[in-house]
Amino acid sequence: LGEVPRLEDLRTQFAAVFVERDGEQAQPAAVGPDGRLLLPHDPQTLETQWEGVFAGAQEPLGDGVVSPIGWALQGRQAATSIDRFLQGASLSAGREKEGPQPTRLFVSLAQAVPVSAVEPQEADGVYTSDEAQREAGRCLRCECLECVKVCEYLHHFGSYPRRYAREIYNNAAIVQGEHKANRLINSCMLCGLCTEVCPEDFSMTDLCLEARREMVAAGKMPPSAHEFALEDYAFSHSPAFALARAEPGSEHCAYAFFPGCQLAGSNPAQVEAVYAYLRRQFAGGVGLILDCCGAPAFWAGRQDLFEQGVADILEGRRRLGDPVLVFACPTCQAVVSPHLGNGEYVFLSEVMEQAGTPPRAEGPAPPLRALHDPCTTRDAVGLQQSVRRLLAGLDQPIEELVLSGQITECCGYGGLQANANPQLAAAVAARRGGESPLEYVTYCAMCRDSLAGQGKRILHVLDLIYPTEMDPAGRAIPGWSERRENRARLKTRLLRELWDEGGGALQPWQEVQLIIADEVQAKLDARRILVEDVQQVIYHAEQTGDKLCHGVSGRFRASFRPRAVTFWVEYSPQDAGYEVHNAYAHRMTVERRV
Repeated sequence: LGEVPRLEDLRTQFAAVFVERDGEQAQPAAVGPDGRLLLPHDPQTLETQWEGVFAGAQEPLGDGVVSPIGWALQGRQAATSIDRFLQGASLSAGREKEGPQPTRLFVSLAQAVPVSAVEPQEADGVYTSDEAQREAGRCLRCECLECVKVCEYLHHFGSYPRRYAREIYNNAAIVQGEHKANRLINSCMLCGLCTEVCPEDFSMTDLCLEARREMVAAGKMPPSAHEFALEDYAFSHSPAFALARAEPGSEHCAYAFFPGCQLAGSNPAQVEAVYAYLRRQFAGGVGLILDCCGAPAFWAGRQDLFEQGVADILEGRRRLGDPVLVFACPTCQAVVSPHLGNGEYVFLSEVMEQAGTPPRAEGPAPPLRALHDPCTTRDAVGLQQSVRRLLAGLDQPIEELVLSGQITECCGYGGLQANANPQLAAAVAARRGGESPLEYVTYCAMCRDSLAGQGKRILHVLDLIYPTEMDPAGRAIPGWSERRENRARLKTRLLRELWDEGGGALQPWQEVQLIIADEVQAKLDARRILVEDVQQVIYHAEQTGDKLCHGVSGRFRASFRPRAVTFWVEYSPQDAGYEVHNAYAHRMTVERRV
């Protein structure tokens, strides 16, 4: 102890020896057989001129850099070389990527707080345990994760895109067994924020959308993932809502208003008000196209449904004389406009700029509000700026959120996340709503309702012009059944009042009157059960007598399978109709055997 051993002695006792550099000295101090100080003549393997002896460099990283990290690297290199030497293997094969290498890894220093180096206080210059820990604590975690930092979806699944990509590719290769990445694939908002913030432009959107299409093509897409959204799309694309008409009294028109199914479902009165405004402003006639743009089918990977839906919209537009489309929904514009060819289109805010900003509704001056840009406007800078100018014209002061414009966040509805993973969608919306204590204003009906559903006070820009109640920022969101009813009633009302056409006859089950308490309605919405589903169950039970009766409460329980889902309803007859106490659904087929 305390002696410096002679290298010759160590060499005779051990098969291999590593000589560490300590300042100008080597430990153990030694010279090679030629009388010269031992130095590594190969910086990769640390071999010296003496076989079986390996030596470190004073500056392991070169260029005058003395680094503990370099010394750690050197120790690892020596260990690898000695291991190979003892096995008689090549010391250099396959070691080209040891040590510092060029990397595509991006590490943001934006939030890094500089901390001064910890200097050893002992005379020998050696760190104490506490000093060593504090010095080590200065080290940054060298990882990118720029996308994970801004995306609740990527954060939720607890990893990073490279690993997600591997899981998704492996998922596609599974022939039998559980496809564990299905939920990961179907939970992506497909909003593109990851690509915007990624230094390498990696796109989870492209990866997940392609995976969904492949799953659909292979018949591997779980029906529950998107079925409700696709059924809602089918309703909005059906004669129950879809409509393409020129302005009353005309066969063709210069413009056609395309409000989208979400504004029509959320606030149909504003659709009527905007259509009346447009008819007053433009010569040449303004037609009306009621339809769903096809985003649900596109997001679900159902390219067949999407392409047919867009073709139907374009055919309706052709019959109207190929008018300029006026979009009120940014998602509709983003989805439909690439298929218009040379056809013209414009967003509603841009029309209002050209025709003159409508007067703001009477009332006190609007308070400062934070502006939420819908994620489908990420690449539509002109549209975003148009909305800002419109808000300025309405005397609405705004605060820009940190994540806005080209790096805006999704509301939780994009990519059908709210259908495939409602709990995560709620977390996404809550995160977005929590970025500012101010009330929000936006220009997408679904964004407005998604954030409002998590308790955020938020209004649509049209609420500043055409408010439908005293407190539009606190307006309750409509349930799924109410959204459908709003669309159907809007079409019926417009046909009757503008084109003097009556509506169609009701189905027998639609005449079933229901009494539903608020807490039961909330349960139905959470379970994606529509009022019409409940009506069909009760109608079928009352017509056939196929129902069960509870011996104590007297309530009935009945089921009906109108499509690939079986609905069960617990209800009791009342003077004003049928009171609904509970309802649920499943995909099992219940067979009756006597």
